[in-house]
Amino acid sequence: MSKDTESPEYEELIKEIVASTEFCTEEVKDLVERFNKQFPKGYVSQKEFIEVFGSHFKGKNSDKMAKILFVGFDRDANNKLDVLELCFGLSLLSPRASIDDKIELAFDICDADKNRSISKKELQKFMTAIYYLSSFKKGDAKKLAADRAKSMFRNFDTDLNQKISLTEFKDGLKREPEFRNSIIKLLSGE
Repeated sequence: MSKDTESPEYEELIKEIVASTEFCTEEVKDLVERFNKQFPKGYVSQKEFIEVFGSHFKGKNSDKMAKILFVGFDRDANNKLDVLELCFGLSLLSPRASIDDKIELAFDICDADKNRSISKKELQKFMTAIYYLSSFKKGDAKKLAADRAKSMFRNFDTDLNQKISLTEFKDGLKREPEFRNSIIKLLSGE
């Protein structure tokens, strides 16, 4: 991407980000300029993301939260975030983002291999991270997560194909409002 703020490519990028996020044009221009200044190679690695954004999350497990978000933001699973992915991801954390958008981000975080479905292993890993972020000890978090993931998988996988689709995930969260609300709080930085 051209870093020249007068170029047509720059203007197209700004329009694309504004159209696909909850940010206004001025917010996007500011984010893009800061991104270009801080990450001149045109992307941010997971390590850099954790260093820069980990401090923005509450609690002793802020690095874990940054790592989880990186996975959700990295839509093409190349272990790098370009400015579009970063802006789109940050937009989903905004209070202006819809609950449905936050649920889709949670799905993207769970779907670590980006095949548009969640396996039992992926759900358990996600649940372990949530319990760990909630300050459970690592061993306790794994045990609780395994039990919870097993129960959720049974309830969410309605077509019994051993994977959870986005539709099944959304429908399952409707049946589990307490869990849905905790995910939304977590993704809102509360």
